[in-house]
Amino acid sequence: MAKQVILLRTSERTAYKRCRWAWDVTYNQRLRPNISAPPLRFGTLIHKAMELRYPPGLKRGPHPAETFEIEYEKELEQAIGKFGFRDEDGTWNDAASLGVDMLNHYVEEFGRDEEWRVIASELTFQVTVLETDRFKIVYVGILDAVWQHRTTKEIWLRDWKTAKSVPENHGSHLTLDEQPGSYWAYAPD
Repeated sequence: MAKQVILLRTSERTAYKRCRWAWDVTYNQRLRPNISAPPLRFGTLIHKAMELRYPPGLKRGPHPAETFEIEYEKELEQAIGKFGFRDEDGTWNDAASLGVDMLNHYVEEFGRDEEWRVIASELTFQVTVLETDRFKIVYVGILDAVWQHRTTKEIWLRDWKTAKSVPENHGSHLTLDEQPGSYWAYAPD
């Protein structure tokens, strides 16, 4: 008898804890909307821009704001209309200009990164969490970036986050996030 392999994802754990009905519909019945919600689409475009900015090695790819603009236009060809967000005042912000502004600021603030060697971008991983005679549970995920400091040789895991807002106590929101805790637990393996 073949052993059953159960894949466990951070998004699935989060969905299960939030609403078991939604988790069942999404992960067991595999029912999903035809198009992702705007914040998810936006985050995917940011990730693509950063992946192309940081290929393995020392050389850097194209400016992420340029890549974002190109990928946003491709997204519009497949999607229904433009997308964006309302700020705290209710003002509409187009996702294209918001993404370009964010990525320009990123490069201005953090773009001098010659001291880092990129090991991998968007690295898929899987780690066996539990194995019995009948089944095996495998945690799977994607590390946004794995970098090594060229002088100290330290390995760092970079995670690109986009959010509507960040609490005043920077970092306090991460303790509630399933992803960093899971990656701390399983990434070394």
